[in-house]
Amino acid sequence: MQLLQLGLLAHPLEMTMALDLKERGHLLSTKQVADRTGLSKSFFEKGRIYGYGPKFFKLRSRVFYGVGDVEAWVANGMKNPGGMNV
Repeated sequence: MQLLQLGLLAHPLEMTMALDLKERGHLLSTKQVADRTGLSKSFFEKGRIYGYGPKFFKLRSRVFYGVGDVEAWVANGMKNPGGMNV
């Protein structure tokens, strides 16, 4: 899904689509991902800085994760890009 790439969404249509996906439950906040995985919010906040964790995207100052990206990351053994298990 094009919207779920790293980076800032700036186009109004992209923002509208992202908010629509959030309302449908296809996007998760950091807290929701933490609750689903049993890991802390800070784990995912640090992961965005240090390059581990599921794919995410930013909508202005808000961060979202795609449900499919989180599920794939969990199914893959929650490995970071370097291949080390978390």
